[in-house]
Order: sequence, then C-alpha cells, then structure tokens
Amino acid sequence: MRPPLLPVMAALALLLASATPSAAGKLECQAPESALETAGELPRVAAARRQGQAIRVTIIGSASTGGAGTSGPGKSYSAKLSAAMTKRLGVPVTVDTHGRRGWTTAQMVEEMPDLVAADQPHLVIWQTGTVDAVREVSPEAFGAALLKGAEALKRARVDVLLMDMQFSPIGARLIDFTPYLEYMNWVAAGTDSPIFHRHAVMRAWFEEERFGAPGRAKAEQESFADNVHACLAELLARVIHTVQDATPR
Repeated sequence: MRPPLLPVMAALALLLASATPSAAGKLECQAPESALETAGELPRVAAARRQGQAIRVTIIGSASTGGAGTSGPGKSYSAKLSAAMTKRLGVPVTVDTHGRRGWTTAQMVEEMPDLVAADQPHLVIWQTGTVDAVREVSPEAFGAALLKGAEALKRARVDVLLMDMQFSPIGARLIDFTPYLEYMNWVAAGTDSPIFHRHAVMRAWFEEERFGAPGRAKAEQESFADNVHACLAELLARVIHTVQDATPR
C-alpha cells in the first residue's frame, strides 16, 4: 500500500525547496537536447505570432504550477513564462494559471471547458500526472482522461502542450511514474501535441548533481528554487518557440 496523498505530495513539493546549489553556485539554464526534443504542432500560436498578435496562454495543473517551495507565487515557472515567451517570440504573451492541490486529470477535464471559455487561450499548457500516480489512478484511466481532454481542446481549436511530472529521488523511490509518462507520450503523439519533458529535464539535473543534499537555511533553499523555476520557464519558452517555428503554415 502506498503512503497517503498529502505526505507524498508534500515530499514531492519539497524537492525544489530542499535542493541546494552545486559547487558552481548557481544552476545554469541548460538541459540535454534529447529532453527538449518533441514532435507536434502549435498552429494557433504560430499564426498569432505571424500576425503580430498577443498570445494568450492558459496553464492548468496541480500544486507545483503555483511554485511550491519558491519564495512566492511570482517566482513560479508559470509566473515567469510570460516574459520568457515574449522575449522568445517577439510578441506580447499573457498567461493565466489554474493550479490546485490534489487535482486529478479527470477532474481537470471536467472543469477545462469553463476555464478555456473564460480565458480564450491560443495555447493550453497541461501539467499533470503526479496526483494520478500518487492516488493510484490506473494508468489506463489516466491515459483515457488525458486523451479525452486533449481531443476536446483540439476540437475547440486550442493548441495543447503537455507537461509531465517533476522528478525527485524521493518520488522515484515511492512511485513508479513510468506508465504515466508512457501514456503522456502516447497521447501527445496521438493528438499531434508537443510535450515538455520536465521529468527528464529534472532527472538530468539530479544525475549531474545540480541538486545537492538538503540542509541550508530556508531563504537559501527558496532562492535556489526560484532559480530552478526561472530556468524551467526559459526552457519551456524555448520548446514552444521551436515547435511553433517548425509548424507548417
């Protein structure tokens, strides 16, 4: 039997807060190219950019969307994404964020139509997977809900970019995320949607020892988490720029 939801989620949320800088002092915003590669298209984003229009982005996700472990909501990757995308794409980008602790994929799908109707986005970034794995939602049910939501967004003429879960050594010991990651890749391929491999990016950082052992003061932990979220925003903006640039007219 797995541990209850809240302790596991707390352990995962503390990943960034408990990470400490490597000997170099500050995390460089780099990741293996293989972790940043993705197929899929972003036709609405590409069209808006060609026409010089402001791009509207909606992020739907769980607690990490709000920046758990950082010094504040303004330091989360979601808060940093607007500036990062604007710099990359050369047009204004606005970002609306909807994150909720304990939100399963099926629950997100239920509320997604209202969120999209309110925000009218060109692009939905859908960050999910952790809660389903912790709650032992079957991978098949998770995949079915993810496919249902992605197809509904496509029918509504909204671009979709999937984002998988964070990596942490704690999470890896407690939960097998592999089938959930596989279903995310399957849905991305089946709906011609790009995917941001956050799990692979953060695993590479850990294996390169960019995450040290916990134990520094809270302010130092939060400062490092701020840098990590800023880096995630930069890499995410890079992936979005690359995909929309390669999207056929």
